[in-house]
Amino acid sequence: MKHYLLATVSTFAFLATQQANAADMAVKAPIKAPIVAAIYNWNGFYIGGLAGYGWGHDDWTRIDGSGGGSANGTVRSFDIDGGVAGGQLGYNFQMNQFVLGVEGGMVWSGIRGGFAGVNPNGPASWNTDMRWIASLAGRVGFAIDNVLLYGKGGVAWANDDYNHPATSGPGAGNIPLNYTGSNTRTGWLVGAGLEYGFAPNWSAKIEYNYIDFGTKNITLNDPTGRWVTFGMKETVNLALVGLNYRFNWGGPVVAKY
Repeated sequence: MKHYLLATVSTFAFLATQQANAADMAVKAPIKAPIVAAIYNWNGFYIGGLAGYGWGHDDWTRIDGSGGGSANGTVRSFDIDGGVAGGQLGYNFQMNQFVLGVEGGMVWSGIRGGFAGVNPNGPASWNTDMRWIASLAGRVGFAIDNVLLYGKGGVAWANDDYNHPATSGPGAGNIPLNYTGSNTRTGWLVGAGLEYGFAPNWSAKIEYNYIDFGTKNITLNDPTGRWVTFGMKETVNLALVGLNYRFNWGGPVVAKY
């Protein structure tokens, strides 16, 4: 009987020890599946608005005129500046973190400026009024989720009105003259910007563009029939902010982290 009781107690003691050891063992952590997180989708057509400020420089070099060539070669230089506002539309194609696209835009311009001085015949001024600017450019960007850093390059057009009040010579009666003209110019554009996606289809951006319209000979005319030709050189800088709405195409882009 003593042997039987001793054997029973020993069995229960062994089982209790095994249960205690099992309870103390660490539970093995489950194997985690790779995390696949959706990143911001830059794909698709977009449309938006623009506003900002422009500044630049004009050089007017006199080439010739009906009043004679005594002032030929004279250069009048002045700065131009003013606000701009308009819109844009474009398309993005995203490949992993690289974003390629094309964008067209147009802004109505308040950029203007002039120079007041003296011609051989008396007081005169030289004035430029830039009416609008349009552009078509390619974009290359690198996306860090909902932040897009990009550069751009392309072609730009601007419509300028020119005004040159002056005075005729003594032989013509010292009468007031008002030479005017208008021209649409073509130049090249480079720029860079940062765009931030703050909602699935909405993004805001800041951007800088430099535009060089080169030098072009432009003839201005007075109602009396007199004329004068200038070689006009023009450059413009644009600092812009914009808001875009994007129509996503192709579904979400995913990446593993």
